[in-house]
This record gives sequence, structure tokens and C-alpha cells, in this order.
Amino acid sequence: MLVFCGYFNIYLLRTNMSIGIVIMTQNRYTTLGNGTVVNIGPEFEWDNVIQGYILSSFFYGYITTQLLGGLIGNKIGGKLVFGGGIAVTALVTLISPWLAELSVYALLVARILMGVFEGVTYSSLYVLWVKWIPPSERSRSTTQAMSGSYLGAVFALMFFAYLGEIAGWRSIFWFSGLLWFAAWVYATSESPQTDPKISPEERDYIEHSLRASQVSKAHKVQWKALFTSGAVWSLNVALFCETWGFYTLLTLLPKYFKDVFQFDISKSGLASALPYISISIMMHVCGQLADRIIAKKWLTLTKTRKTFMCIGFFSQTGFMLGAAFWGQAAGTVFCLAMAVGLGAFAIATVGVNALDIAPLHSGLVFGIANTWGTVPGIISPTIAGYVISTDNPGPEFDWSSELQGYILSSFFYGYISTQFIGGIFASRIGGKTLFGLGVIVTAVLTIITPWLTEVNVYLLIAVRVIEGVFEGVTYPCIHTVWSKWAPPLERARLATFAFSGCFVGTVVAMPSCAYLAEFLGWRSVFYICGASGVVWYIGWVFLVSGAPEDDPRISDEELAYIQESINSTSMQSNSTQVPWKEIFTSMPVWAITVSHFAENWGFYTLLTQLPKYLKDAYNYDLGKSGFLSALPYLVMSILIQFSGQLADWLLEKRLLTTTQVRKVFNCVGFLSQTVFMLIAAFWSNRIASVLCLTLAVGLGSLAWPGFSVNHLDLAPQYASILMGISNTFATIPGIVSPTLTGYIVYTPTTDQWETVFFIAAGIYLFGAVFYGTFASGNLQPWAAKAPEDGRLNKNEVEMVQKKPVSNGRADE
Repeated sequence: MLVFCGYFNIYLLRTNMSIGIVIMTQNRYTTLGNGTVVNIGPEFEWDNVIQGYILSSFFYGYITTQLLGGLIGNKIGGKLVFGGGIAVTALVTLISPWLAELSVYALLVARILMGVFEGVTYSSLYVLWVKWIPPSERSRSTTQAMSGSYLGAVFALMFFAYLGEIAGWRSIFWFSGLLWFAAWVYATSESPQTDPKISPEERDYIEHSLRASQVSKAHKVQWKALFTSGAVWSLNVALFCETWGFYTLLTLLPKYFKDVFQFDISKSGLASALPYISISIMMHVCGQLADRIIAKKWLTLTKTRKTFMCIGFFSQTGFMLGAAFWGQAAGTVFCLAMAVGLGAFAIATVGVNALDIAPLHSGLVFGIANTWGTVPGIISPTIAGYVISTDNPGPEFDWSSELQGYILSSFFYGYISTQFIGGIFASRIGGKTLFGLGVIVTAVLTIITPWLTEVNVYLLIAVRVIEGVFEGVTYPCIHTVWSKWAPPLERARLATFAFSGCFVGTVVAMPSCAYLAEFLGWRSVFYICGASGVVWYIGWVFLVSGAPEDDPRISDEELAYIQESINSTSMQSNSTQVPWKEIFTSMPVWAITVSHFAENWGFYTLLTQLPKYLKDAYNYDLGKSGFLSALPYLVMSILIQFSGQLADWLLEKRLLTTTQVRKVFNCVGFLSQTVFMLIAAFWSNRIASVLCLTLAVGLGSLAWPGFSVNHLDLAPQYASILMGISNTFATIPGIVSPTLTGYIVYTPTTDQWETVFFIAAGIYLFGAVFYGTFASGNLQPWAAKAPEDGRLNKNEVEMVQKKPVSNGRADE
């Protein structure tokens, strides 16, 4: 639950700028004594190019620490890294309004710094998951957790729009996650063994499940094997594809609604959040389904990951295309919601695939993947800023669409730089510390973002880059945590539950930030979001342990269960050598990477752009459209809980193999997102557009039990590294998508937004095909240890993968 809330806060911190920037750059009016209404212009006169840089600056820092998050998480624990990352991000968020007023350059720097600290969160969390989540529960666990991201987006899009209208844009930044940090520090343990609250039965179950899927504890990362692993690269590509559409919508959806449909920012919150409501719901369904398929042995782990990934990508492709061609507001919102929502299928794969292929290095693997997955966050807003060009001199910040794209994508410039490093650091110092550090720094930078914005737009970009640097380590390092905490048969449900926090955060951020910006001013969005991250960090530090054996509150039974589960399934190696060549030549790793990229593309696209889209396309008021903007993430945050549970159930019942579960969930999610993205593109009706976008995002919850836990399947001991790799690529959408949208939507018109949805749909489709072809849910040979040379032969690996564990649970 705390991981879920952590992701929730992460996306509050990410999404607040998407809402705030609309209010910060829109025209202000005053009434003279004689009744004459005078346009006094925007508070920040940033053109769309500068806005693009600001939106993407977060990812400049985010991408730099993805791998670092996994490495540090492995060294000092995923709990501390995950909590610290959010706490720092929350603190920066609180000062963001002040920085925005100081200079746009200060704001850029702050957002870059936020990205730096948030960059460690995902990979460091895998350090926890590999210790906590049994293989049969990975899909449901990760998708449930990750659904917090989309609910965060839903909340932000719905609430921030109203908050901004009532209290001004500065109020949006007041939600920073500091309260969550306090709870995280106090209530979380690094592993079942160190958790004083865990029951002996649960500890035994987790330990037994994890022992069945992992090799003995490894300290040396086999870097060559890691970077030559097809499985790792498949994760990288998948994450890149997923994040392209996701970041594009996440950063640009509010702008899209404003440009194309003339949605007022306060009224477009629901439309902007609808895709994330959808994916928040679907994430729960996909995670549950993926684990169920694997448990029942209906499909192998690899087939499950591939199936889910392909379903997700193909669905997203279809709905992105629909959104591109649909010129009616309702139809477009519907397609975008579906394009994002059906990404839950892909997320159910890319979110756990690092745990599948390298449990002990899942933080590193996901850090690598999320580094690639951060690239869209950098490119997408920047490109969007140039594509969506406008010459409006009236807003507070006279930023062109190109500049807005750079601002929205700047986060991912930093975010992509630390995905790989986050995975490496998480595997060395532990996911807890790195994850927390990534969030806390980002929160702090968010707080100062408004001040930096007012100083200089380039300072804003710099801050967003730094934010990306610190957030970049979060996803990889969390895989390090999961590799220690997540029994194999519970990885999907635990990972998806945790990841659902991303979507819940989006759900909360989208509408709440819109309201905050409209009523309290755009600066309030950064203050509130930053404070929320700081509070979260306090809880993270005091409540979370990096590994079960370090948790003083865990019961003996639960500790024994976790240790036995992990050890029996992974046979963790004591080697300190990372198989880099094997990792980077592993097609299953690349399947996760591609899927992660694809899912993030659509997700980030809607997350950053949905409020703008609703305002552009349908002229929705930001404060009143907050719920619409958050709806997709609300749906995803709900569905991801079911998807993770279903995935683990399928595994536990042995209805599908682990590979089959990952593939089925991922492909179903992506294909669904493809379809609804296409419909959203073609359907110009307001209601239909919101519905499509909601389903496009929500059905993405099916993908999360696939790729998101797949790192733990392939190589538990390298899960953080694999996550760092895939999330590095998955960060690219956060960079590219907002920027690209800024260039495409330069008028803005419905036709231009259609192009944005077409791109997202195509990337979803590619991610589905790639993941379905190359993904695997089996422990990779390079992640296993032999008696003499440190490696198992092929037959021994297969024996380990097929070996049953207690309670009728399956390894895959």
C-alpha cells in the first residue's frame, strides 16, 4: 500500500506542471472601474517551445539516475532510496513556485533535480520487490502498486485544475508527498526478514517462493551479459514504447484539450484524468489476470508476458489511431482513455519482467529499461512544443508550443540519465534508500519550481532535468526491493499494486492540480505536490526496510516464507559480476525495454498533455475538466489491481506459464490501447474522446503484470539493473512525447492532436509485436549460478524454473 501511495505521490509530482503550465501561461483579465475587461496577459510569457522544455526538463534528470537507483538500492536498500527520492522531489516541488517566479532557468534546474531524485525510485523499488514478492504474485502486486501512478494522475488532473483556479497555480505544488515519506520510513521494511510486523507464516511463504525462483545472492553484476540480453532489451524497447504514449498524453493532454476543443483548464480535469482512471482500474485486473494465468499454467511466464504486452500495445495502437482521426471531443477523450487504459496489459509485463529475468538484479534491469523509457518523456513534450506552435502573447508565461514541449519533456532528460545508474546503485546500496532519495529530492525541487519559473524558463528546464535525474533511479531501485521482498508467485499482484500508485497519483494530480491552479494559482500545484512528496519520504524512511531480514517488524513466519520463496525460485548467486553482455544481448530483456518504452509513450503523452488537449480541443475549463483528465488514470489504478491479481492467480493455478502470462497480459493491454488510441484520434465527439482515452490508459493496466514484473522473472538478482535499462528507454517518451507534441500541435487543431495519437498508437502496436515475439518469463541462464563456474547449465536452469514450491504454487 505504501508503494502504491509512493507511486501516487510520484505522479502527483510529475503531473502538477502539466496542469500548472496551462494556468501559468494563459491570459489573465481584469475589470476596470468603468466595467471594461482588460487582458493583462499571462503571468509567465513562455512560448510553446519553452513550455516544452519545462515539461520535459524533469526527464533530463530522471533519465540519469534510473540505473543508479538500482545500484544504490542494492547497496543501501530500496526502502531508503525509494523514500528519499520521493521526499527530495517533494521538497523541490514545494519551492517550485518560488523558483518559477525567480527565473525560468531556476525552474528548469529544479525540475531536472526532481527528475534526478525521482529517477532512482522505480529501479530501487525493485530491490524491495525482489525480496517481497513471490513470482506467482508479481503481476498483481506490481500492477496494483503501479496503479497508484495513474490514480495520482487522475487526482492531479481533476483536483489540481480546480485548485489552480481557486487558489492559484502555486497551490498545485503544495502537494509534495512528505506525509507519505513519514509513513514510508516508519511502516516499511527492506525485506520480510527485517519486518517486525510480518507473521512467521507469511515470511516463510515469501522466502520459500523466492528461493524457488532465484539464484543465491549475487553481488557482482554481469554487465556484459546484462547489456547483451535479448530479454533485457525487449524490456527496454517495450518500456520505451509504453512510456512514449504515456508521457505524451501525461504532459500534453491538458494542452491538447485546450488547443483542440477549447476546454477550460478548470473543466478539463476529468477529461485529462479519464485515461488514467481507466488504466488505474485496468492495472488491477491485468496484474491479477497475469498472475492467475501463470499460477494455473495456462501459459508459460514468457508467453504470459508477451501476450499481455502485445495485447496492450496493439490496443493502444488502435485507440491512439482512433483518437487521431476522431475530431469530436467525446470520441477523442474516449479513445485516449482507452489507449492509456489498455496500456495496463503492457505494464503488467514491463512492470514485472525485470523480476522475471533477473530477480537479484531486477532494480538494475528495470533501471536500464526505465532509462530508455524516460527518453520519450524528454523527446515527446519537446517535439510537441515545436509541433504545436502558437504565438499567444497574453499568458503569464509567453511560451510557444515548442518551448512548452521542452519544459514538459525536460524532466525526462534527467530521468533517462539515471535509469541505468539507478539499477546499478540499487543492487549495491539497496533500493529503499535510493528510492526514497529520488522522491524526496524531486519533491523539494517541485516546491521551488514556481520560483524558478518566474526567474527564467531555462532555469525551470534545468530544475526539471534535475528532478528527472533523481526520479530516474526510482523504478530500477524498486526492483531491487522487490527482488528481496516479492515471492515469485506474488510478484505480479504486488508489483502491479505498487505501480498502480503511479496511476492513482495521476488520477489525483490531474483534477486536483487543475483545480489548484485555477483557484489558488498555478504555483500552488507545485507547493502542494512537493509537500506531499516530503511527507511521503518521512514515512518511507521510518517504515520501510530494504529487505525482509532487515525489517524489525516482520514475523518469523513471513520472513521464512519470503526467503524460502525467493531462494527456491531464484537460487541467487553470490557473484558480484554483472553479466552485462548477456543482459544487453538478451532479447527478453529488450522485450521488456521496448514494452516499457511503448507503454510510457502513451502514458506520458496523456499524463502531460491531457489537460491541455481537453482545453485545446474542447475548450474545457481546467478546473472543471480535472476529473476528465484524471479519469483514465482512475480507471487504470482500479484495473491494475485486478490485472496483477489475475496474473498471479493464473500462475498459481498453473493455467499459464510465466512467459504466457506476461505475453498475454502485455499484448492484450497494448493492442487494446492501440485500438482505443486510434478511435480517440478519429472520434471528434467530446464524450467519445474522453471514453477512448480513458480506456486507452486504463487497459494499459493489463500490460503492467507483463513487462513491469518481467525483470524479476528473467533475473531476480539483476532486476534493478534490468529495470534501470528498460526504464531508461521508457523515459525517452517523457522526453520526446511532450516535445514532439509541442511541435505537432502548433495551432492547435484537432488534426494536429490526431497526429499525436497516431504516433502513440503506432508505438503501442510495435511494442506489442516486439514483446510478443521476444519476451520470456523464464529465469535466464546468465542469472543462474553453477556449482563451480558460477552458472547453471541450460538443463539445470529449466529444472529450477519448473521446480514446484509449497502450497501448490508454481515457480513461473
